[in-house]
Amino acid sequence: MFVDGVLPNARAIGELALVKYEQAKFEDVAYYEPFYLKDVYITSASKSAK
Repeated sequence: MFVDGVLPNARAIGELALVKYEQAKFEDVAYYEPFYLKDVYITSASKSAK
């Protein structure tokens, strides 16, 4: 979806980060797990293909 007049840039992320910093809300990066929009399914290669 595209929204007219809205352009993504790093400044928006910086502003969000500043709010979290001022609230002293930090992530422990040693135990941080990213949130993906869909589950990741990893399958192994089929041995029947020769």
